[in-house]
Amino acid sequence: MERIKQLFYALKTDDWENHPLSVRITLGVLGATVVAGSTFLLYWYGNYRRLYKLPFYNPNTPPLGEVNNTALDVRVINFDGALLLQKDIIDKYNPLILDLTQHGPAVRLDCTFGQYKAFERELARLTKSWKDTPKNGRPLITFYGSNDFHHVSLALIRRIRTPINVVIFDNHPDYCQYYPLGLHCGCWFHHVASLPTVNKAFHLGGFSGEFEDDMVMRWSTPWKLMRAGKLVMLPAQDIFKGGKWAQVKQDTLRPHWSKFVTEERLLKLLEPYKQDFQNYPLYITLDKDVMKRQDSLQNWNSGVLVREEVLLIINVLIKLSNGRLYAMDVTGDFSKVDVAGLYRAYLHKTQHSDSENNIEQRQATFVNQMTNRKILSVVSKACGIEDWEQGEQVLLNLTNEEIKHDDT
Repeated sequence: MERIKQLFYALKTDDWENHPLSVRITLGVLGATVVAGSTFLLYWYGNYRRLYKLPFYNPNTPPLGEVNNTALDVRVINFDGALLLQKDIIDKYNPLILDLTQHGPAVRLDCTFGQYKAFERELARLTKSWKDTPKNGRPLITFYGSNDFHHVSLALIRRIRTPINVVIFDNHPDYCQYYPLGLHCGCWFHHVASLPTVNKAFHLGGFSGEFEDDMVMRWSTPWKLMRAGKLVMLPAQDIFKGGKWAQVKQDTLRPHWSKFVTEERLLKLLEPYKQDFQNYPLYITLDKDVMKRQDSLQNWNSGVLVREEVLLIINVLIKLSNGRLYAMDVTGDFSKVDVAGLYRAYLHKTQHSDSENNIEQRQATFVNQMTNRKILSVVSKACGIEDWEQGEQVLLNLTNEEIKHDDT
């Protein structure tokens, strides 16, 4: 108590030489801490807000007009080598492969603002542009490996300079607002929903307990965006409860936990947003952790939707947008974790489950390649492209029978 009184007295007077050395040292440390903390907050807030803004963007830019789809334009951003193992995808679609393996360990799971900017600059250098525009009206489909890199989707969406709707499929929230170190694979989607180019953002298929049980995530949930209708929530099969969820309009994709998603139900759920989908082209970011483990082997815990449900939803969304799929990114292809730095090693240890990361790469590649082929087939068909394999058959295989739950 006496030390505190001395500190307050020292702050009121200018006679520093008569104060004990310990008091002067304490005041110096406090002053340095305040300056360092204020500098960090200004740096963080400046970079945080800058992600909401786009260079060279005219808010009066008209939305994309009619799309003349002739083929899919497939691209691979190679962080971890996962897609290069899927020979069927490489051989059939001959994708543009952008080698960013040198950025992989520094971007995986999380990255600082500086590392994120370095990635954006390297992507611009490799593509010779800061923007992505459809070539001859062809939808651009980007694969980039493990869902540890899902925050990379923000950079891809920022490269679009026309008004769009954005749909994210994800078992996890991914919209945490306050991540002090930069970007995290679970803390980026609120930036997307706040971009001036995004008309509406839709979060589909969420099921993990983080939506409700994690106090930090609940505190950093973008309630304002949800209440304003800018971010629309459609969970997989259970309404989110607790916190401020009662103030958020939401409905489930499945009518009941034991029933599949149906086209009729989807059209009913999306009816209030029909005009939005018809007025603006569509961007889809698909994290395959939204699917059950039998359909997607990836680095995180899996959701409850089966592959055919996800394909049906994609098909309906593209049709609601009159076939105007501007671009899509797909993540959730398993790879062994390779990270840079002790902090990312800590994230890997605490946020990844051992059972989901100790699997054979060969098995994961086989399962994921099959799912990726079906995704591309359904997207091709929905966009009116005749170069498709089994898209129609995949959709017809989904019936409204009761779901048989298992341990996969």
